[in-house]
Amino acid sequence: MQNVRQGIILGIVGLACCLVPAGAEPAAAKVRIEIGDIPANDQSVRWFSAQVDSFRVAHPHIDVVTFGIGGDPRPRRPIDTLPDLPENVIGIESMPGGETAFLAERDLIVPIDRFLPDPQFSLDAFAENLYDSVTYAGKIWGVPWYAEGNFLVYDPAMLKEAGIQRPPETWDELMADVEKLGKDANGDGRLEQWALRIGNKNTLVLMWISLLMQQGINVLDDSGFHFEGEAPRHAFDLLQRLAASPKTRKSEPNPLEPCAFSFETSRSIDRLLKTMLNQKFQIAPVPGFGSHKSMRSRTVYLCVRKSTPEREAASWEFIKWVIRKDSPFPEVYDGYLCRADLPKRPDIDKAPLAGKINIDAALHSVADSIDPAPHLAGRMLAFGLLRSSFNDAIQGKVSYEEGIVQVAEKLNALVKPSMKTDDALELVR
Repeated sequence: MQNVRQGIILGIVGLACCLVPAGAEPAAAKVRIEIGDIPANDQSVRWFSAQVDSFRVAHPHIDVVTFGIGGDPRPRRPIDTLPDLPENVIGIESMPGGETAFLAERDLIVPIDRFLPDPQFSLDAFAENLYDSVTYAGKIWGVPWYAEGNFLVYDPAMLKEAGIQRPPETWDELMADVEKLGKDANGDGRLEQWALRIGNKNTLVLMWISLLMQQGINVLDDSGFHFEGEAPRHAFDLLQRLAASPKTRKSEPNPLEPCAFSFETSRSIDRLLKTMLNQKFQIAPVPGFGSHKSMRSRTVYLCVRKSTPEREAASWEFIKWVIRKDSPFPEVYDGYLCRADLPKRPDIDKAPLAGKINIDAALHSVADSIDPAPHLAGRMLAFGLLRSSFNDAIQGKVSYEEGIVQVAEKLNALVKPSMKTDDALELVR
């Protein structure tokens, strides 16, 4: 397909040359860049397309063509299965794992230090952790433009009514608070107010991995899955008790079922606020064990393909345009934009969640999030199997040994470790 596109382009260029009048000087040639394979949902497709249009206006000397913006879910289409790659700017999706390594090992992308220093770009614009999925072999290969973090949402009024002064900082405090909350006003045995909602099927396994990371234990790294030892079992037991509490509601948000706490992500928070109109929420970090680290669900990056110096420079200009400090706000929050300085913008009152919730806390949670195995290819498929077996164990359908420990061999058969990243890398700022 790439050869077909190149043939068409050469034909158009040749025809244009024939049409230049004798004696006239041809117009200065534009630098052409192709942008594609950008993972995005419907709202962000519209936002991204608008950025392409505004870039064309601001940079008339750069000719931009696009393909594969949004569409099929990229997490289910690993980069090595894509039928064609864009020539100049490509999106890297963190969920499948190994995409940065795949492109870098084949010399298909260039590290961003090729364009630095640049007065229009600073690595500090994003939390250092957000570079983990594009840090490979001692270099940084892309810039984040979407990051999906995890956090605990709470209703301050419901906490105050139960005599709880602040959101829980530890998992033990969350357990204790859940027991204090929940209300059966008429005594019919059915709660009118719930203590905790767990609505997403990914939540418990993400919290399990996060809870262990907070203790310095990695059950998932770039060599595979490891469930040995007592700590994974203790963390599982805690989450199983939490999920089994009669005051925990395992369902999607329902305006007739108010909850004091809810585990949410950057993607789900907008839906929660639109559904639970009678509640006022705030965001708090995921409960912790000495830290509030959590496993980041997803990050999307923009990377420059290796081409010519002119095209690479034009591609870098486009990436800077998309993630610029004053880039317009999208229709919904959903992880866009993920710059650390977002709360300091003078127009922050125009952000999608402005006045509805504390956006700065959401960004802090994203900054504390970690991608524990960014270069483990096949991770998405393995994680799907782990999620299913983990939830079966939580519900008591299978034992911990059957649902988790014995599944490790199957999980590791689905993944392929890549070259280990340079853990000692220090970002040059």
